Amino acid sequence: MPILPGSLFPFLFPNGDTMRCDIRSVSIRNLICPGNLLSLCCLWVLCGCTYEPDNQQPGRAISITVLSGGQRVTAGQVDLSGHGGGSSLNDQGMAIFNHVPYGKYQVMILPPEQSPVPAEPGQTVPPAVATTSIPRQFLSEKTTPLTIDVNAEGERDFTVDLQAPN
Repeated sequence: MPILPGSLFPFLFPNGDTMRCDIRSVSIRNLICPGNLLSLCCLWVLCGCTYEPDNQQPGRAISITVLSGGQRVTAGQVDLSGHGGGSSLNDQGMAIFNHVPYGKYQVMILPPEQSPVPAEPGQTVPPAVATTSIPRQFLSEKTTPLTIDVNAEGERDFTVDLQAPN
């Protein structure tokens, strides 16, 4: 018995044996039938489309201290490439990461975000945070020279200096 296109793809060929698909004859009921949903789920599993949250991948907690000419940078954001994540700098110039999967990462240093909401009339404006000018090369994953290697036996505390000689 030959396999007809309509038996393989009933939502595309509602007449069963025709190779012509008339989009007006495709109904939502045909698209969302249990057989089609089961086929999509099987395809998903067979393709290996799995997701494992980053916090379940092997990794460890790390900290990155950011210096500029030996002075701690206390405002800004530290981002790691890929699935490394990001963290804000605290008042000691450290970015604390609770879990970073093992691997090599490029380190980007970003300036602190400015508040998008202006102060209300009559409200006191919070003092501006003294920031260090961050050189442009550290802002992008493509241009940053900073890299770290997170592994089980290696370092947990990293220090980077934005004005260190290359």
